Amino acid sequence: MNHTNLQSNLERLRNKQIDEDKQYFLITITANKKGEILSECFSQFAGFTKSSKRCELRKARYIDPVYWRDYQKSIGEPALILDNEEDLWVFDIYGGIAIIEESICEEYFPQFTTPFEVIQVDFEYGYVSPELVPKYVFGKVTPKNRRKILNRDVNRCKLCGSSKEDCRHVSLELHHILPQEKGGLTIDSNLITLCRICHMSLKPHYDRELYDYITEKSVNMNLNDYVEGLQNYQKIIKRQLRDTAPW
Repeated sequence: MNHTNLQSNLERLRNKQIDEDKQYFLITITANKKGEILSECFSQFAGFTKSSKRCELRKARYIDPVYWRDYQKSIGEPALILDNEEDLWVFDIYGGIAIIEESICEEYFPQFTTPFEVIQVDFEYGYVSPELVPKYVFGKVTPKNRRKILNRDVNRCKLCGSSKEDCRHVSLELHHILPQEKGGLTIDSNLITLCRICHMSLKPHYDRELYDYITEKSVNMNLNDYVEGLQNYQKIIKRQLRDTAPW
């Protein structure tokens, strides 16, 4: 692949005119450190599965393409504007974020335009595929995990601040912010330390504001994660191109 040719096409697609009479979706392609390619979309609620392991269903949501084009430029990671299949090769090679016209998305990314299973990681940062979640996060809090969360929360109730250092009768417990019966996971970003009194008096049991009390949050896809994921994806593609080169 000619580097100059790729760069010129990236520049062209980043500044391509948007047809405001058409509908668009937002698709992201990156990769993790294990070399697994990850794809995501801006999505909306589409129901629940009927299985015992209750998962939410989501599907791609229409976006305001002008807003997302301008926003991505403002953070230094411009999106590609794709409205024909001839330009898809640029997205395949470069990865990243693309604003894709509805008919192109339906044909080449059908996994997003029909309902797909997800698991809510936490209230603020959204959803991931069940395939990306290890089985242990569906289980109980382990002693090791308990020690980790207690240390993170400085061995104090995050609501009232009580601690065994202040009163030996204080009993500290871990609380799943998003309850397990609602699909909540046993992960750091969904666990908080509460004393028994605060835990028992918590109403409603699912209080979204508790996420604000966690001092360390596990961000699903912040800008640094995105840039790292994009670099991982591009390494994979370069390796594939090198391995398939005729020379």
